[in-house]
Amino acid sequence: MKPDFFRRGTTLFTALASALGIFTHSGSVLAVEAVAGVELSDLVQTYDGTGKTPTVTTTPPGLPVDWVFTEISPPPSVVYSSIYEPLDLSYQSLSFSAQSTWAIGDLVDLAGTNRDLESVDTVMVTWAEAADYPVLAAANADGWEHPVTITVYSRDAGGNLTSVGEATETIFVPWRPTTLPNGSPYPFNGFAFRISVPFPDGITLPDQAMVLISYNTQSQGFAPIGAPGPYNELNLAMGGYAPSVGTDVDPFTVLWVRGADDWFYPTTGTPDPFLEIKASGPGTPTSTPPVDAGTYQATASVNDPGYVGLASETFIIEPAPVTITLGDLSQLADGSPKPVSVDTTPTGVPVEVLYEGSPTAPSALGQYDVHAAVTDPNYVGTAEEVLTIGYNFASWIQPKVDDSSIPAGEAGTGDDPDLDLILSLFEYAYGLDPSMMDGGPDDEHLPHIEMLPDGGAALVFRWNTLATDLEFDVVTSGELGDGAVWTVTPTVNTVIEDLGDVKVIRAELPPGLLTGERIFAQLRVTQL
Repeated sequence: MKPDFFRRGTTLFTALASALGIFTHSGSVLAVEAVAGVELSDLVQTYDGTGKTPTVTTTPPGLPVDWVFTEISPPPSVVYSSIYEPLDLSYQSLSFSAQSTWAIGDLVDLAGTNRDLESVDTVMVTWAEAADYPVLAAANADGWEHPVTITVYSRDAGGNLTSVGEATETIFVPWRPTTLPNGSPYPFNGFAFRISVPFPDGITLPDQAMVLISYNTQSQGFAPIGAPGPYNELNLAMGGYAPSVGTDVDPFTVLWVRGADDWFYPTTGTPDPFLEIKASGPGTPTSTPPVDAGTYQATASVNDPGYVGLASETFIIEPAPVTITLGDLSQLADGSPKPVSVDTTPTGVPVEVLYEGSPTAPSALGQYDVHAAVTDPNYVGTAEEVLTIGYNFASWIQPKVDDSSIPAGEAGTGDDPDLDLILSLFEYAYGLDPSMMDGGPDDEHLPHIEMLPDGGAALVFRWNTLATDLEFDVVTSGELGDGAVWTVTPTVNTVIEDLGDVKVIRAELPPGLLTGERIFAQLRVTQL
């Protein structure tokens, strides 16, 4: 037995060690670790393809630290997919209305470890044409909307299904096209499109999931609508590809639902639906500094035998900004698709380009809103432009020669076949008809000055937006005659009338120009 004074000395030493830090006891030797200060800074950085760590400061300075990084809310990953992009124009499909079907399901094994359900995608096929539904087509010439429900079940050894989550999304259904982009007849009865149904938080997927797709038609579904509509021509695409992620438990075997008490699995010989399932999961702690853009919990702990201390902070790696430059925005129509060109700074960053919301580049005459966005989550950037697919002078006037509207010998830019004193170049520029008199040189089809209520002035002119080989400039001069110097003048332009491919522009002159005795303005049209 140790004497009391030894016990008292040990107690005193223990109290002193506790005041200084944390101690450990090994045999008869008492080791004391002092508490070190740890502070993290530089907590927001930008992706550049290299590993990132916060700046760490210790007290005393220079102490080594060990890192642990855990991603917070990492982006969802695909845990099952039998959808390949780009989609074909159409697929074999199952008509819920014609087949007296309420729903179709597929049993799949999921890949990876993420199980917090984010979304389920599938592919549908529409047979409905706009011409058959004039009221709906008048409301929206592009398509209509309809709710689709996706339910996810677990399945036990006895084949019993237990619902783990359900979501309904009102999807946009495009009309079946009548022609291809090149103008030739559409060759299929149906048109395929992809839908995505997001799920609320808190749904955990089983490793093996039965995914059921359902929607209502006039007489079929869990809540039949009771009236005819384009949903009677809405089908589910079947024949999903061999999964690129996950495993189809039994290809050509589906869950077939034809009534409240008529659920049957397996139904064999039926191709499987197309499916893609995305799920998220908690981040995995790692000592490797993160590279990708995201939000992380960064923890630094002192690694020194004489000290103990740590600090933990939220650490953000922001996506790197990208400048997207779209080119080839004015192209000549020749029946072929006209994609824009895309350049990025930095170079090589993947970009998705949509034309009026579609990834397919258009070919027909017209103007199209173009939206481009970076698809790599490590970068961020968008661009908006307008693509014009139009004429040059030769392609604009040639049809009028072909149909004998104007003589072949009077098809030049300086000719005036309709004798209205407007040369064909300007008929082209203003969206007029060189085979028909447009009212002469005093007609309002020609550029003219308009006095504004505030005392200002504007040049009003017609602009043929499909003229790809013309440049329009407002020029002004203080005098007329051979010695006049005409200067390109910046104007505030407003579309005051939209005639489709032709816009009427009010080009307001700068107020400072009107302080002199007089000013002359004209529209300069240059053929490129």
